[in-house]
Amino acid sequence: NENDNCGKIFCIKKYETGDIKIHHKILQYEKNKSKITYCPIHNIITKFSFINNPEKIEQEYNKFNKINNIINKLEGQYKGNFYKSLSLKKHEDGIEEKMEYSGKDLFEIYKNKKKEPEPWINVLLKLPKLINSLKHLHQIKIYHRDLKPLNLCYNTKTDEIEIIDFEMAIIE
Repeated sequence: NENDNCGKIFCIKKYETGDIKIHHKILQYEKNKSKITYCPIHNIITKFSFINNPEKIEQEYNKFNKINNIINKLEGQYKGNFYKSLSLKKHEDGIEEKMEYSGKDLFEIYKNKKKEPEPWINVLLKLPKLINSLKHLHQIKIYHRDLKPLNLCYNTKTDEIEIIDFEMAIIE
C-alpha cells in the first residue's frame, strides 16, 4: 500500500556524483539549523527552520508570508519561475514550510550535461525568462540574496526554472 510510507520521515541526500537518494531518516543541516524531510508519495518537501527567539519567529514568519503572497499573485510571464509554498506554520521553536518538490537543481543538471544533455539545453533556453523574473522581483523590492545553482530547480512538469529558498531574502 503506497500510503504506508505517508507520514514517515524521509530525506533527500545529494552525493558528490550528483545522484539524489531518498532515505528513511531525517537529514539535518547544522549550519542553518534546518530540518528537511521529503514525502515521495505526495512529492512534498517540508523544511523546518529552527529559531530560538520568539520575536525572530514572528519576523521571519511575516517575511515568508509576504513573499509567498506576492509570488502567488504574480501573473503572466513571471508566474512559473517561483516555487509554490503549500503551507506555512509558526511553532514555538521555528517555522515549518511545505512545498512541492520542483525537480533537480541547476548544479546537478550541469554536472550531468554530458550524460543527459536535453535538460541542460532546456535550462539554457529558459534563462532569459528567469532573468526577466529576477528583474521583476527587484522592481518590486524583493531581493533573494542567496541565488546560486542549488537554489534554482528545473521543474519538468511545468518546463520552468524555479527559484527556491527565500530564507535569506529581504523586502524593502
